[in-house]
Amino acid sequence: ARTIREHAIKSVIDLRLMADAPDETGLTEAEAARRAGAAYRHIPFSSARADQRASLLALLAAYREMPPPFLVHCSS
Repeated sequence: ARTIREHAIKSVIDLRLMADAPDETGLTEAEAARRAGAAYRHIPFSSARADQRASLLALLAAYREMPPPFLVHCSS
């Protein structure tokens, strides 16, 4: 949440395959992002799979629909 506020992030896009689980504070990333004033979207993406069309289209839609600036991350 601090990073979102410090950098005036408006949208968080999570590309991790796994579901958004609560952290040590009990909040999921989605909840923390929203509390900090940012939109949140989870788009599972795997670089190991060849067919990523649906994920890529969802990512492009997120860029069109969500307000910038973005914080996009994966699990790496």
